[in-house]
This record gives sequence, C-alpha cells and structure tokens, in this order.
Amino acid sequence: MVLCERCSEPFEAGAAIKRFCSERCRSRAERSRRQARQRAAKPPKPPKPPYVRPPARQVATQCQDCGTSDGLGWWLGRMKHPGSAGTRCHSCYKAHTRRRMSGDRAGTRPRHAIPVPPKVKCCQLLICVDCGGLAPKASGTAKRCKGCAATYDMKRRGERTVHRLTVYRRGDRDIHWRTVGERDGWRCHLCGKKVTAIAGNGVEMGGATVDHILPLTLGGEHVWANVALAHRSCNVSRGNRGSMQLRLVG
Repeated sequence: MVLCERCSEPFEAGAAIKRFCSERCRSRAERSRRQARQRAAKPPKPPKPPYVRPPARQVATQCQDCGTSDGLGWWLGRMKHPGSAGTRCHSCYKAHTRRRMSGDRAGTRPRHAIPVPPKVKCCQLLICVDCGGLAPKASGTAKRCKGCAATYDMKRRGERTVHRLTVYRRGDRDIHWRTVGERDGWRCHLCGKKVTAIAGNGVEMGGATVDHILPLTLGGEHVWANVALAHRSCNVSRGNRGSMQLRLVG
C-alpha cells in the first residue's frame, strides 16, 4: 500500500512505482506546482506610499462683501463643500444666494437660464430669403432657416388644401371610387393588377382610390376624363410625378 501525495489516501501501487492514486490527483498536483512557479516568478508589488493628510483649508479673515470679521465660521462643520460661503458672513451669504437665484447678480441672469448656442459648422449656415438673417439650414438644400421654413410649409400646405377644395367643388360631384372602379373594371391603371373593392386608406394600402391622371397641383381638373382607379399604395408612390398624364394626349 502506498499513500497518494495529493489526497493522502492509500492505494495499490502494483509493479510500477506510482505517486498518485488517480489521474485526477496527478493533474491537480501539476496545476498546483505550475501556479507556485508563476507566483514565484512574478515581481513583488511596490510598497504603498504612506498617507499624507492634505493641508487644512484656509479661513478668510474678513467678509469680502461687508468687510467684517464676525460670523465667518458659521459654516464650518456644516457643509462638505462650502464654496463661496468661506469668504462671506452669514447675512452676506444669504443675500448673495438670493441675488444668484433671482438673476440679479452683476446684472446677469442665473447660470442655468443662460442659453447655450448650438455648435454649427460654417457650411451649415445660410442667409434666409425670408428674414434675411444668418441661421442654420433647415435641410441640405434649403433656402430658409428652420423657423421660416416651418412657417412657409404651413402656408403652402394651407394653399394646397384651399386649391384642392376649389377644384373638387367645380368638378363632377358624382365621382366616387366605387363608380370609377366599376367603370375601369377594378383594375389599377398604374400597375394593371386587380383592386380590392374597399376604400384605400393608411391601413388598407391595397384598397381603391381615385387617381388624377393630371395632378391637381399641376392644373388638373376633377372630371371623369381626368380620373382613373388606382391602389392606395400605387397612388401614394406616384404622387404628382410620372408620365401618366401623357394618356390625355390624343
């Protein structure tokens, strides 16, 4: 019987001389020896420098507002970071805090109320055609600043809405997507596919809509000769572009 060098358990060594009872004990012993060699080869850590207490905070001898030397130690032991309280007495510090919060400090507004101008590159600036000021572009090819561009878009949107209502009022009142679909055999004039007999909207993109061959924004009229059936998706994709208005020629 031989004792294992790792777990100290007795085992039969047999004809060959063995030091460990199993392969597991042998691998663990080799790992322990390898870790010991690595620790011995590692350089020792340098000693930690001794702690040095920072110098004591200097206390002012007189108030920087009123010049008195009374009441300068009122904040000691109460604030972790006293700031400007260390150079003012109690009453002057309270007045200083009120002025700072109300924005009356040296005739300026509080620090949190001062607007920070955005960082704009020179290539992103332009002279607005409406207000004439130097301002950032609303987009890459804009001619107006952001404020004037928003006002211009609202004005144009209103003009387009008024123009569309005027054209609808002076056109044929009996034009409807059902009547146009029955006339065109429920086929989209843009893609040629069958159109479902339901109203097209933002949810039913395959529904039926009335498409103006010559768009209303380009001078088209709301008449039977200028309307055709189209899918909602096809109508939105076309917009006021395309060559569909060539069908009116001849």
